[in-house]
Amino acid sequence: MRFSLDIIAAEDIAAQDRATRRAAIKAECRRRILAVLDETAQMNLAADAAAGRLGRADRAAYAASLAWRDAMRARAAELGAGTGRDFTDDAAWPAPEARIADLAARF
Repeated sequence: MRFSLDIIAAEDIAAQDRATRRAAIKAECRRRILAVLDETAQMNLAADAAAGRLGRADRAAYAASLAWRDAMRARAAELGAGTGRDFTDDAAWPAPEARIADLAARF
Protein backbone atom coordinates (compact mmCIF):
# COMPACT_ATOMS: atom_id res chain seq x y z
CA MET A 1 0.00 0.00 0.00
CA ARG A 2 1.24 3.46 -0.90
CA PHE A 3 0.17 6.82 0.32
CA SER A 4 1.12 10.11 -1.25
CA LEU A 5 0.26 13.60 -0.21
CA ASP A 6 0.80 16.52 -2.54
CA ILE A 7 0.55 19.91 -0.97
CA ILE A 8 -0.41 22.68 -3.33
CA ALA A 9 0.55 26.19 -2.34
CA ALA A 10 -2.16 28.82 -2.05
CA GLU A 11 -0.51 30.80 -4.86
CA ASP A 12 -0.70 27.78 -7.15
CA ILE A 13 -4.36 27.22 -6.34
CA ALA A 14 -5.08 30.89 -7.06
CA ALA A 15 -3.22 30.63 -10.37
CA GLN A 16 -5.25 27.56 -11.32
CA ASP A 17 -8.47 29.38 -10.42
CA ARG A 18 -7.47 32.36 -12.58
CA ALA A 19 -6.61 30.09 -15.50
CA THR A 20 -9.94 28.29 -15.15
CA ARG A 21 -11.81 31.62 -15.08
CA ARG A 22 -9.92 32.91 -18.14
CA ALA A 23 -10.78 29.72 -20.05
CA ALA A 24 -14.45 30.06 -19.09
CA ILE A 25 -14.47 33.72 -20.17
CA LYS A 26 -12.86 32.83 -23.49
CA ALA A 27 -15.47 30.11 -24.06
CA GLU A 28 -18.28 32.54 -23.19
CA CYS A 29 -16.90 35.11 -25.61
CA ARG A 30 -16.71 32.52 -28.38
CA ARG A 31 -20.24 31.33 -27.65
CA ARG A 32 -21.59 34.88 -27.83
CA ILE A 33 -19.77 35.68 -31.08
CA LEU A 34 -20.96 32.47 -32.72
CA ALA A 35 -24.53 33.16 -31.59
CA VAL A 36 -24.47 36.25 -33.82
CA LEU A 37 -22.00 35.20 -36.52
CA ASP A 38 -21.73 31.45 -36.87
CA GLU A 39 -18.65 29.93 -38.46
CA THR A 40 -20.33 29.44 -41.84
CA ALA A 41 -21.42 33.08 -42.00
CA GLN A 42 -17.92 34.21 -41.00
CA MET A 43 -16.27 32.11 -43.72
CA ASN A 44 -18.75 33.17 -46.40
CA LEU A 45 -18.46 36.84 -45.45
CA ALA A 46 -14.67 36.71 -45.43
CA ALA A 47 -14.65 35.03 -48.84
CA ASP A 48 -17.10 37.52 -50.37
CA ALA A 49 -15.23 40.44 -48.83
CA ALA A 50 -11.91 39.15 -50.19
CA ALA A 51 -13.44 38.68 -53.63
CA GLY A 52 -14.90 42.20 -53.59
CA ARG A 53 -18.43 40.86 -53.80
CA LEU A 54 -19.95 42.90 -50.96
CA GLY A 55 -21.91 46.05 -51.71
CA ARG A 56 -21.27 49.29 -49.85
CA ALA A 57 -23.84 48.63 -47.09
CA ASP A 58 -22.66 45.06 -46.63
CA ARG A 59 -19.01 46.19 -46.48
CA ALA A 60 -19.94 48.67 -43.76
CA ALA A 61 -21.87 46.01 -41.84
CA TYR A 62 -18.97 43.57 -42.27
CA ALA A 63 -16.54 46.17 -40.95
CA ALA A 64 -18.88 46.73 -38.00
CA SER A 65 -18.93 42.98 -37.37
CA LEU A 66 -15.14 42.86 -37.25
CA ALA A 67 -15.05 45.84 -34.88
CA TRP A 68 -17.65 44.18 -32.65
CA ARG A 69 -15.70 40.89 -32.66
CA ASP A 70 -12.55 42.79 -31.68
CA ALA A 71 -14.47 44.58 -28.91
CA MET A 72 -15.72 41.23 -27.65
CA ARG A 73 -12.18 39.86 -27.54
CA ALA A 74 -10.94 42.97 -25.76
CA ARG A 75 -13.74 42.66 -23.20
CA ALA A 76 -12.83 39.00 -22.65
CA ALA A 77 -9.26 40.08 -21.92
CA GLU A 78 -10.51 42.74 -19.49
CA LEU A 79 -12.79 40.28 -17.72
CA GLY A 80 -9.98 37.74 -17.57
CA ALA A 81 -7.67 40.28 -15.99
CA GLY A 82 -9.49 39.83 -12.72
CA THR A 83 -12.22 42.44 -12.60
CA GLY A 84 -14.44 40.00 -10.74
CA ARG A 85 -17.36 41.06 -12.92
CA ASP A 86 -19.96 38.42 -13.79
CA PHE A 87 -19.00 37.40 -17.31
CA THR A 88 -22.29 35.54 -17.82
CA ASP A 89 -24.21 38.81 -17.51
CA ASP A 90 -25.28 40.22 -20.87
CA ALA A 91 -24.41 43.72 -19.64
CA ALA A 92 -20.76 42.67 -19.34
CA TRP A 93 -20.44 42.32 -23.13
CA PRO A 94 -20.67 44.78 -26.04
CA ALA A 95 -23.98 44.48 -27.86
CA PRO A 96 -23.78 43.90 -31.62
CA GLU A 97 -25.47 46.35 -33.95
CA ALA A 98 -28.64 45.00 -35.56
CA ARG A 99 -27.07 45.26 -39.01
CA ILE A 100 -24.47 42.66 -38.01
CA ALA A 101 -27.08 40.03 -37.25
CA ASP A 102 -29.01 41.00 -40.37
CA LEU A 103 -25.90 40.55 -42.51
CA ALA A 104 -25.01 37.22 -40.88
CA ALA A 105 -28.52 35.90 -41.47
CA ARG A 106 -28.03 36.31 -45.22
CA PHE A 107 -24.76 34.37 -45.25
